[in-house]
Amino acid sequence: MQVRVFTIPMDGDPDAIEELNAFLRGQEVLSVEKVAMVDHGRHDWSLCVEYLPRRPGETRGGTNTGG
Repeated sequence: MQVRVFTIPMDGDPDAIEELNAFLRGQEVLSVEKVAMVDHGRHDWSLCVEYLPRRPGETRGGTNTGG
């Protein structure tokens, strides 16, 4: 198991959201914990993603696409 943390502004940041979504699509996600944070007037979501890395060619179901 591995862990990666993302911080996304609550008022939206399309680039940060796409980075998170692209990461989630590429991994076998075990859990996501979301926490609201306020720091110096900035409101963010902090997301802790626990995941297993996918091997090249592995699909969401864990099967290989070829050979």
